[in-house]
Amino acid sequence: MHWLTDPYAYEFMQRALGAALLVGVLSPLVGVWVVLGRLAYLGDAMGHASLSGVALAYLLGASIVLGALAAGILMAVLIAVLSRHPRLRSDSVIGIAEVALFAVGVLVLSRADDVSIDLTHHLFGSITAVTSADLRLNLLLTAGAVCLLAVLWRDLRSSAFDPLHAGLVGIRVGALRLGMLGALAVAVVVSLQSVGLLMSIAMLVIRGAPPCSA
Repeated sequence: MHWLTDPYAYEFMQRALGAALLVGVLSPLVGVWVVLGRLAYLGDAMGHASLSGVALAYLLGASIVLGALAAGILMAVLIAVLSRHPRLRSDSVIGIAEVALFAVGVLVLSRADDVSIDLTHHLFGSITAVTSADLRLNLLLTAGAVCLLAVLWRDLRSSAFDPLHAGLVGIRVGALRLGMLGALAVAVVVSLQSVGLLMSIAMLVIRGAPPCSA
């Protein structure tokens, strides 16, 4: 068994394992509600929109995790505001918010010579480059998102299966959706640095998808 345990004698491998465990815990918990709410496209959109936060964080010398989180929360707010427009469908709202924030990221990258972001890391992550500070921040974000989901569990269940009834019995469906979007933003941000955009979407959707019936 040494071939399996020996790599974890190194600190960077221990941090990588911790980051992977956090992603493995949070993504399925959020992914269930993403699938039930038919918001699979939103996970992909959140990942693309986070580019603006990552680029601005590099420019300001701030944490890229916090930058990506700020972009995700901003996107959640934009979706909540635009969803009030009676003529905009939910998929159109997500597309508008995604393109707007992604465009900001591309604009920052093209105009700022001192910002150099490897988009390969954005797509695929770099789990062995996770630092102790990143791991502590991801742990706090994961714990906060899990606590939020635990508190909202009953209301999320009611809203996911019958949003009309949920509204009639006093559940604030709009505020609940905003909280769900916030949890999704956290899940994407925690996954981005570790496993990247592509795998974060897969972990949200595939793990939360129901098994095919025979």
